[in-house]
Amino acid sequence: MNDVDKKMRKMIAWCDKVGVKWKDGGTKKVAPVYKYNNHNCTKNGGYCHFCKRSRKKAFFCNSAVIAAYVHGYGIKDENFLKDCLLWKGGGCGGQMRRDFNPAVKKGTFEVVKGISKSKPVFTRTAAEVKKAEKILMPGDVLMIARSSKNGDDPKASICHTAMWYGNGLIFEAAGDAGTCIRTAKKIDRGQNRRIVKVYRKTGQSDPKKPEPKKKTSTKKTYQGTIPDLPKRGYFKLGDRMKNVKYVQKMLNWCEGYDLAVDGYYGPKTRAAVKDFQKKHKLKVDGCFGRKTLAKAKSIKK
Repeated sequence: MNDVDKKMRKMIAWCDKVGVKWKDGGTKKVAPVYKYNNHNCTKNGGYCHFCKRSRKKAFFCNSAVIAAYVHGYGIKDENFLKDCLLWKGGGCGGQMRRDFNPAVKKGTFEVVKGISKSKPVFTRTAAEVKKAEKILMPGDVLMIARSSKNGDDPKASICHTAMWYGNGLIFEAAGDAGTCIRTAKKIDRGQNRRIVKVYRKTGQSDPKKPEPKKKTSTKKTYQGTIPDLPKRGYFKLGDRMKNVKYVQKMLNWCEGYDLAVDGYYGPKTRAAVKDFQKKHKLKVDGCFGRKTLAKAKSIKK
């Protein structure tokens, strides 16, 4: 797991502290938590609705996601710190774009390709959530549009935002449940769960889908003594010398010939060389020269 994944897991743990866990498909709340005291928004000026706001002490949808990155992930972007405060109007969709588009330019975040108003991601059914799970990663910031009744309105405007928690769950500040972690099928406001844009932390890899390790070949070339060619540049029938032994050992290793290692370039050795040359599309002359030696040196087993 890389450093980015460790930070992302830390943020998910922060979401656990401030959210409501939902079990049994989003029908049962467990351990509601609306208050989180280790907050330092007021040190940066402004009013933090999570620390100071009366009633629920819960986030708006946009600042909930921003606060997760500020307090859980540790991003200290000036705009992010500012918007981990009370929503000042302008719509959560517009506010999130104002926060994340500059972050995309800085290279902190990236826009996930293949998701748009015309090609949205839905989470209305269990099957759609399962499909979304293959596309989205924990920590992905979801821009959700208000859809028509049939859920197929490419002109729908963004009206809600949430964060993909993983395993079919989302982290959001929902009007009907406060700040919570729950199944993506119950994304707030009944806008048909039409995800039209996704921001992703640059360099983030999916903890459940680690990058495949590069296969390192265990095959090796011939490790024995390489024969030195005679002055004429090749061995031929009738040669008898020490380097012919090295030729015979090399041919035995390369192709499994059962040549006697006696240093004599006889008919059997010549026949083995011809067979080797034929197999590797070399000139078949029975002489062990530079090209035959180069091919034998390149073979891996």
